[in-house]
Amino acid sequence: MGSIAEIKNLSLAFRTPEGPAEVIRDVSFEIQEGECVALVGESGCGKTTVAKAVMGLHNDRTTIVKPGSRIEFGGRNILDFSKREWQEFRGKQVSMIFQDAMSSLNPTMRVGEQIAEAVFLHQKIEKKEALRIATGLLEQMGVANPDENARRYPFEFSGGMRQRVMIAMAMACNPRLLIGDEPTTALDVTIQTQILQLIKDLQKKRGMAVLFVTHNFGIVAGLAQRVVVMYNGKIVEKGRTEEIFYRPLHPYTQALLRSTLRMDTKKSRKDLYSIEGTPPGILHPPAGCPFAKRCSYAVAECEHAFPPEHRETGTQTVYCWQYKKEE
Repeated sequence: MGSIAEIKNLSLAFRTPEGPAEVIRDVSFEIQEGECVALVGESGCGKTTVAKAVMGLHNDRTTIVKPGSRIEFGGRNILDFSKREWQEFRGKQVSMIFQDAMSSLNPTMRVGEQIAEAVFLHQKIEKKEALRIATGLLEQMGVANPDENARRYPFEFSGGMRQRVMIAMAMACNPRLLIGDEPTTALDVTIQTQILQLIKDLQKKRGMAVLFVTHNFGIVAGLAQRVVVMYNGKIVEKGRTEEIFYRPLHPYTQALLRSTLRMDTKKSRKDLYSIEGTPPGILHPPAGCPFAKRCSYAVAECEHAFPPEHRETGTQTVYCWQYKKEE
């Protein structure tokens, strides 16, 4: 099984009146063919920015891509793509499901036409055939009465049904990599489970890779094979899902897991751990570990230099000066 995408030393900054805000700092990880990788962290840690960079959705007027940043897909650095190359790439090679389907769908177009547009954009077929494919995609996504529902507008659907429409659009050109940017956050637990199962089924059936962005560790175990943990624009730990869940090494990963309700423990909501403090600002990020101010194990070294990579096993890596404290 080879690598489908490799993010290497990715560093991005947003232009602000006060200066560059460093939202992504030296991020590196890979996604293998057919696997699901979960990118996990608190809101504002930069995980959505990474996902959008893979889709080429960063705006050159507002975003600075630092020298040395690479996102390799098929051996090419897609950050060097022209506008035309990005248009060919999106949808056909990589597709994305966004968090808020209502704001992502065009409220003035019938859903069938929107899906057909995604098909028509990349395939030289008649519009009638594109609409037929769109209806079939709705049926594959579990939408009842697809012929009738294809003629409806987004506001006529529930949140869960709108998300199924978004997934149908993302699947229109059979992408090799599907990115889910917290696609179940706004849904109730029952519908969330259905959408997650749909993504798992599609991944298995089509053999595609998935990058799943989430702040919720609770939905990772049954979905992802590997986990990448981010904090304040940096990766602090990555490894196989079972390693991260049962042998977390970084204090931040440990804190996230302690604050997650799990079925295999007797903890109730009132027993959940709360991480004290707030993340540092992105205008002047710390030179050392960004979690140092909130970490009970921190020493002076933690604040002065970001820790080097420590490969605990062949698959688990941690960036922490004090990780051995938890062994």
